[in-house]
Amino acid sequence: MLVLIVAVAAAVEPTAGLELAPFSRADAVQVADGRRTGTGVGEFDGTVWPSMRAFGGAWLSERVGLTGTLGVARLTTTTYVGEAWQSRHVGVFRPGADLRISLLKRSDDRPRPYGLVGLHGTIPSARNVGSSFSPEERDEARRDASVERARLGGAGGRLGVGVDFRVHQHVSAGFLWTGQVHRAVIRTTEAASVTGWVGSEAAFTLAFEWPRRASDEPEER
Repeated sequence: MLVLIVAVAAAVEPTAGLELAPFSRADAVQVADGRRTGTGVGEFDGTVWPSMRAFGGAWLSERVGLTGTLGVARLTTTTYVGEAWQSRHVGVFRPGADLRISLLKRSDDRPRPYGLVGLHGTIPSARNVGSSFSPEERDEARRDASVERARLGGAGGRLGVGVDFRVHQHVSAGFLWTGQVHRAVIRTTEAASVTGWVGSEAAFTLAFEWPRRASDEPEER
């Protein structure tokens, strides 16, 4: 994130916007087949990587841009029975970064095609504690939380092409197609499970842009 902040500070054109990927038949199939994690915070549960997500960053030059995404989700459930209590939480922190390469200069009035390559990671957290757990129950709760973290964690990337068009001096609209991959590894003392997902996605894009003013440019000598 520090890199993005520095990039924006020195940018030719800071930008922030939205990607909207409409709900599709593939989403319905995943729900119907029970491919969600059941926690509400997993990569494909629709919270940390929803159908509409925000991005921000900058075009560092007339052709090269760097943008980032950030997804956060956390679910905590606390149960009280008399004097005893039990608290369980699961969460995911999902940072991502995309490099954009434009085929035309950003100042061009024509539709501007670009390529995109991005990386992301899902950093999990999970814990299950209680005031009346026995030593055996505490050990089992730790093991369950460890498995939960392994199930929610992962990494992936995307590669795609898009095009945008300046509909206003400071607003651009377009579309983006990407091929995506996500990989997760679940290890226990008895076995290991590797899950890999590959798919594609099309999305509408809307971006607000702040071209550098002429007065901000260094004077030529």
